[in-house]
Amino acid sequence: MDNSIYRQQNEREILLLQKAQRSKYTNAKRALYLGLCLSIFGTVTFVILTSFYDSELLNALSSFFAIVLFTFSSFMEKKSNENIEFAAKIQQTIDVKLFRMPGSCHVLLPSDISEIVASYTSADLSEFKNWYCDYSSLEFSKQILLSQKENIRWEQKLREKYLCLIINATITFPIVLIVCAIFADASVSSLFAKAMWFFPIEQFLITQYMSLRENIRFLKTINEEYRSLEKFYDKYNTCEIQCKLCALQTDIFEHRKKSTMIPDWFYKKNQGEMQKYEDEVAVETTR
Repeated sequence: MDNSIYRQQNEREILLLQKAQRSKYTNAKRALYLGLCLSIFGTVTFVILTSFYDSELLNALSSFFAIVLFTFSSFMEKKSNENIEFAAKIQQTIDVKLFRMPGSCHVLLPSDISEIVASYTSADLSEFKNWYCDYSSLEFSKQILLSQKENIRWEQKLREKYLCLIINATITFPIVLIVCAIFADASVSSLFAKAMWFFPIEQFLITQYMSLRENIRFLKTINEEYRSLEKFYDKYNTCEIQCKLCALQTDIFEHRKKSTMIPDWFYKKNQGEMQKYEDEVAVETTR
């Protein structure tokens, strides 16, 4: 049996599962950002209308539809979370297969896998090759440990970058509202109508900020577990190492299940630089 995670990850079933996982995350993002996009469209529309027409009826309609959209966004967020959890389960199945870990309640059944991947058998899978870096020169348990570390490092670094963007956006939106109100010489009722539309966006940004902070905190806790295992690795017997690797994998799954999604454009913008860094880490580690 091939004892390399780097090569095994390019087997057809693994690549099909990667494609299925990406599709689930895409569905989750579409559900989550649909409400946000409608909020932005509504903001622009009602800011323009209330700037030119200071109507009490228009202001009342603006407030009413803002509340309706807020309710709709909450529903879509729930649907998004369901897709995130399923995508995390697919990724857990991939890792458990690659790492040859004992059966887990968090993995898909063989019949589930067949049903899921059937939709992607004719898809181009080339973009999913070589996700994990090449640690194949090391013993298998070390390959698992370093692949897990790669997951932790990648997730934390990407979320720290995205958190900075969210902080900047959270500060910018209220400033934009105030500036627009000043230049439009808006009345109190008109300003309130505009603020009602900015509220869902601000609420979304604040929720993202809090979720990202929690994600990063949990990833730091997982990283401490990794560091402890790495530090005392040579003192553990084979069984102890297996148990600790399984525990670490369970924590990674728990993170994925509750993790804040990163927009595709932001992921692609940083992917090349981050992947290059991971490849360089792998080269130095196996040198």
